[in-house]
Amino acid sequence: MQQHNVGLSSAAVSAGSARIGKAPRDPRIDVFRGLALIMIFINHVPGNPYEYLTIRNLGFADAAEAFFLMSGIAAGLAYTPRFIERDRLRHGLWRLDSDVDPFSVPPYVTAPFPAYVSFWSALARHDMVEQIPRQIFVASVDRTRRVSTAIGTYSIHHLAPELFDGYRGSEESGYLATPEKALFDTVYIRAPRSARVYFPELSLQENFDERQVEEWIQRIATPRLRTLVSRGLTEALRRASRATH
Repeated sequence: MQQHNVGLSSAAVSAGSARIGKAPRDPRIDVFRGLALIMIFINHVPGNPYEYLTIRNLGFADAAEAFFLMSGIAAGLAYTPRFIERDRLRHGLWRLDSDVDPFSVPPYVTAPFPAYVSFWSALARHDMVEQIPRQIFVASVDRTRRVSTAIGTYSIHHLAPELFDGYRGSEESGYLATPEKALFDTVYIRAPRSARVYFPELSLQENFDERQVEEWIQRIATPRLRTLVSRGLTEALRRASRATH
């Protein structure tokens, strides 16, 4: 399987690291540690076999050398997986740059499907809501799921192909929904369950274009869903405050 290396550099974004589950204990660690202790004991026993070995012989000339080897192997078994897991984003995907922007990772997590940051995460980035979600919300044509990585947890939500647009960015900085699309996406994914979306202190910038929101509504193929989304967005826009200069 092809492996991808993520080493993007961009502005740092604060995001909590994903919690990595505790791995089962490797029994080989205890075996090599036990052998190392045996080497220590042998090294202090007069007449031990190592006394008859010289540097011309094959093998170790002293039990202390075997001790250091066993200790090194045990330490490698114990700590190497921790460093590997720390920088693994998913199977076959590794982080090379510690300053990777969490918003630039979604296209790699959902590959080969495209993705962009939207919903509550994009609303917060555009200063439309005050609360910053702990997980990163992602729109994609990939299936809906949640992915935990060393950088953060990504909540991926499926969008129909005809609605997958309305974002800006680059491969280096990541792709982010426009303010209008972020608001639309947030209402859209809740509408099929007839669930009302509550936006605490939703704030719209002066240049927020409601016509773009209406254009997205008209792209919805199902009449009933179109009505539900339109109703939810109308209510959200009515309650929102608008920035003025």
